[in-house]
Amino acid sequence: ADAPWDDINVVYAMGRALNRDTFIERAFQGKAVPAYGPIPPGEKYYFRDLSGSSARAFAPDSARKLMADAGLADGFEVQVMATTGTKVPAEVLGALLKEEINVTLIPDLEESSVFQPRRAAGEWDAFMGGSGGDPDPDDAVDDWFADGSKFNTFGYNDETVNRLNLKQKGSIDLEKRLAHI
Repeated sequence: ADAPWDDINVVYAMGRALNRDTFIERAFQGKAVPAYGPIPPGEKYYFRDLSGSSARAFAPDSARKLMADAGLADGFEVQVMATTGTKVPAEVLGALLKEEINVTLIPDLEESSVFQPRRAAGEWDAFMGGSGGDPDPDDAVDDWFADGSKFNTFGYNDETVNRLNLKQKGSIDLEKRLAHI
């Protein structure tokens, strides 16, 4: 069966249902910076603020409309694998999505030693994870979003992303590389 987020509008709805400022305040006591793209503001090669142009910026009315248009006005449930170290952020995320669009996240908490092999094997319905401290744009884009890349266990495959990723990898000039991301 298809997952609800196989519909890009449900992905947008989930993004628009998330008030990042509230999430950061509740999950991290305000000690974080919101991100809207594959290279977050804390990374060395962060280059573009997408907060004003993101299709996933907080817009709860739009989120509810997108859910209704997708036939999910009553929301849905999904089991989300996360590490035990991200228990609080996972719970806060679940509370915020439940409040705005009635999406229920059922925590599946694992120690990192179990989480990583399960994530790599695709043994999850959804997972909460990511990467931080990537020293190069290649780590953020190539590792996670290129077809067949090492962390792309979720099967993302976009012809444009793959083409631009290969272009950025083919240059040693950082400015030229960033132009392709």
